[in-house]
Amino acid sequence: MSRTWTIDEASADLPSLLEAARTSSQYIIVPDGKFEVSFRQTGRKSLDDILDKDGPLKASDIRDL
Repeated sequence: MSRTWTIDEASADLPSLLEAARTSSQYIIVPDGKFEVSFRQTGRKSLDDILDKDGPLKASDIRDL
């Protein structure tokens, strides 16, 4: 659930602010506006997936390392 935080609240409990941002945007009110804090998960790739792509290295190039 979105919540509006003051700067003092956000500073005092940053872990809670960031955890709440995982599920919905959080807002920090400042004198001239507000900041939006949101979470965006990035994709993860395994080393095998990266090495399967065409490029200068192949899996066999590093096998003996």
